Amino acid sequence: MANDRHKPRNAVEQVDSGSTFYARLGYDVAHFGPMWHLLKLAQLIENDLNRIAGEQGLSLADFHLLGALMMEAPRPMRATDLAHALNVSNTVLTGRVRRLAEAGLLRRDADAGDRRSTRLALTGDGERKVRDIGRVMETNGRFVAELGRLTGGDQQTLSHILRSLHIGMERHFLPRSRPE
Repeated sequence: MANDRHKPRNAVEQVDSGSTFYARLGYDVAHFGPMWHLLKLAQLIENDLNRIAGEQGLSLADFHLLGALMMEAPRPMRATDLAHALNVSNTVLTGRVRRLAEAGLLRRDADAGDRRSTRLALTGDGERKVRDIGRVMETNGRFVAELGRLTGGDQQTLSHILRSLHIGMERHFLPRSRPE
């Protein structure tokens, strides 16, 4: 019986166990199920997308960065603006940009209007990587497959609910501009 305590639990058992545990501590656990499912789902999606990007020699974070540049193309993007768009620090962005530039996937150009600033743009190879990874996500992504099993109405409802939660949460984490 002692070994049963360490047996992996399915998603429903995890939520039930967690809700029971935190309820015993006196917490209101109405949020526990949705939050736990979203956290676990995010982990599973991230693992799957890292697998797909990894097949192309990139991480999900690399793909996200290159995808953000592709959406802005052909207009180069300031590194600082890209860091804000990706919700990362300039320090985190700098290392990733250096690696991707060395791999020939993006280029760094000095900003003619501000010598302290750098403009970033995709190379042809970077654009091909984004397209290739996007295609594999669409055809072999496990989330895409599971989402496709839902009815059209359920897909729209899920999208609406997640959009509302995203907008509500994001306003607490938007980058603030520095005082001048």
